[in-house]
Amino acid sequence: MYNKNKLCMLHSLKWRQQARSSKLKKNHDHFYQMQGQMHISGYKWCDYVVRTPSGLHIESTEYNEAFWERKIFPNLKWFYFNCLLPETTSPRHLQGLPVKEPSTVMTEASNRKPGDNNGITNSKRPTIQG
Repeated sequence: MYNKNKLCMLHSLKWRQQARSSKLKKNHDHFYQMQGQMHISGYKWCDYVVRTPSGLHIESTEYNEAFWERKIFPNLKWFYFNCLLPETTSPRHLQGLPVKEPSTVMTEASNRKPGDNNGITNSKRPTIQG
């Protein structure tokens, strides 16, 4: 029997309803996760499986190299150079400072004047659009 409380994932999937079919949106976190995992593993496709009130929904998704290059990789590169690498090379916690959250780094980068990157590489953060 279907229980709404036990199927909270369905609410978070943000399905696109078209006619009688449901499809995971390309801007959903699960789509990004699948593309990243396929890129790392070398798989060309994977199945996305979710339990719905009407049964299992199985959707085959193909690896999209252009999506990886255009949407995922620039953001991973930005995160690495602006958040992870600075904390790894000069840990703030050893200086008695809190670790900077990515949102703080993004705000600081957007408030900088052109040409003033304060030692941060690629200070302009790429935008994610669905």
